[in-house]
Amino acid sequence: MPSDIIAIIDCEVETLFSAANFTEEMQSDRFSSLEFTHSEAGIMLDLGCKLNPYKRQINESLSSYMHSAYKKALLSDPTIAKKLLEMQIEKLQQLVEGKYDDNYIRSRYAIGVTHRKLGLPFHQLIADYGKYKALLRPIIWQLCNGDIFALIAYLEALSTIIYYDLGVTLEAYCQDGKLTLIQIQHEYSQRTEQLLNQRNYDSLTGLPNRQSFKNQFDHLLHVAENQSLSIALINLGLDHFNTLNDTEGYATGDLALKEIGKRLQSYLGKDDLISYWGADKFVIALSNVEQTKNIERVCNELTTVVNAPLQSDVKKIQMTCSMGIAMYPEDCQTFDALIKSADSSMTLARKMGANKFQFFNKELDARLRERLSIAGEIRDAIAAEQFCLYYQPVADLQSGEIVCIEALVRWNHPVRGLLQPSHFIGIAEEFSVIHQLGAWILRRACTDVRQWRKEGISMPRLAINVSPKHRRSSTAPSRPMCARVRR
Repeated sequence: MPSDIIAIIDCEVETLFSAANFTEEMQSDRFSSLEFTHSEAGIMLDLGCKLNPYKRQINESLSSYMHSAYKKALLSDPTIAKKLLEMQIEKLQQLVEGKYDDNYIRSRYAIGVTHRKLGLPFHQLIADYGKYKALLRPIIWQLCNGDIFALIAYLEALSTIIYYDLGVTLEAYCQDGKLTLIQIQHEYSQRTEQLLNQRNYDSLTGLPNRQSFKNQFDHLLHVAENQSLSIALINLGLDHFNTLNDTEGYATGDLALKEIGKRLQSYLGKDDLISYWGADKFVIALSNVEQTKNIERVCNELTTVVNAPLQSDVKKIQMTCSMGIAMYPEDCQTFDALIKSADSSMTLARKMGANKFQFFNKELDARLRERLSIAGEIRDAIAAEQFCLYYQPVADLQSGEIVCIEALVRWNHPVRGLLQPSHFIGIAEEFSVIHQLGAWILRRACTDVRQWRKEGISMPRLAINVSPKHRRSSTAPSRPMCARVRR
């Protein structure tokens, strides 16, 4: 029965607590070994008072997390579940109350014994502390109102009391008390490091991810601003990477990313930054750049690094790349603006062919943005039925007979008037809008021909111009469709 289990747990807690003879001197020695003084206890008391308005929010988050984490071990027993959740929440709240007496120690013993009796792994104890600290961190930052020194003081004191807490709790869990505080601190530190790695590094390449790179780059910007230095931000994209995935498989694509990431990292200097942003994109920051020719040299060498053959299980693969470069402070002064400029520069570099790089140029960027804007307008115009078809007869010169009609697309632009294909077809092809536009033209032509035949108008063959890019896509017109149009 649940009540019997709870009574057994309570009895063992009292037995262990009495046998431990946990004197004030022993407790003081442990605190001293962790450099936790009355000052840190005061910091925890102060933090506990400030956290009172957030107690309900914190408790609800803890309850949700623990209910999910303990669901299998609790065997759906609501009495034991309720007791354990109450004990855990109370225990974590006591961390910041600044009062570490016999009742405090007894509650730690109760948690340790309960976890052992229920067969919960001791690493779950460590995870609970990690969750609690993660919940408090943003709240503490808000309470500190930007005071970094106060934030550090709170978090350091909280970490220390957590190490102490784990030591006492795990002594009860392990019964013989042989698990030392040093071992606990080591395991806690290892778990913390693992979580930080998962948060800050890409699991495939091992390189810093986007958020981690931004944090490092912000520090680099601060240094550059204070010391009047230049930074080159390089957006490096692997050419035709999707084709590699489609033809050779994702395992080969992953191999290429890992190997190229490793090579790029080995090539760069210790003060430079590199990160992987997903898909085919690596972002690099060169610190303290003095001359443009130095950046050009680095880009050429980065190209050589990427071009070196890769050995897959089946064959050698050679990759190419395109790079866009934006400069601080010449081009932009913020991280987001630099990324945006480097990205648009890489788009221009890719238009020049493989293994090219392009420095940010305001005039070229303005043209690119104008084309991007028009591409967006084309998408909207298709949905708004702003395009129309004109039909031009094609006659046989000898007989004068009309042998077919040719469908010609025009754009009724709401501001610029009726536009010829030369104003939008190239842009539609460049930004892959041609597929939607081509599909609209085919649908409209079929609809018109069907209507003419209903009205008894005899039509010869219909000719429709199809973009080569559209023909190579999955939305290209099929032979049966073309046959239906002819009929």
